[in-house]
Amino acid sequence: MLEHLPVTVISLVQSDTYTGGDLILLDSAVARPSAEELANNYCWLKPIVMDSPSKVPSGYYLTDAFLRLDAKLNRKLFRPKQGECRMFLAGREGVKAKRCVGAVRYLWRNSHGAHDARVLDLKQCLSPSPPRGVEARSKNMLRLAWLKV
Repeated sequence: MLEHLPVTVISLVQSDTYTGGDLILLDSAVARPSAEELANNYCWLKPIVMDSPSKVPSGYYLTDAFLRLDAKLNRKLFRPKQGECRMFLAGREGVKAKRCVGAVRYLWRNSHGAHDARVLDLKQCLSPSPPRGVEARSKNMLRLAWLKV
């Protein structure tokens, strides 16, 4: 994730003037993020859709990714206030990122093109989800192959 962040974001986070706060900015905690919100959060979403082009990763996975990014930035990404912890802040960002990736996939399935080049770029990183049951069938076939040996 770090290698895909713009240099300006990295330098801002590592500066002494950075005081922390929300990374992914959304207007609503309930409504699907708009295309404008997706475009505004492009720098955080691009590495995620590149890593998981065919599915929406879990909130736990994204929480771990944000915690790892915080560690790579010498624990400067999250600045917990009194009574908060880094895991809580990373979890909040992970859930918002999951919602945003789901919104990108929704736009990818239901609309062609985009009004914003950043949203179009996010959509171009995606691929179809594997058919349901394909992974389970292949695992069962592997188990059967082991039983025959």
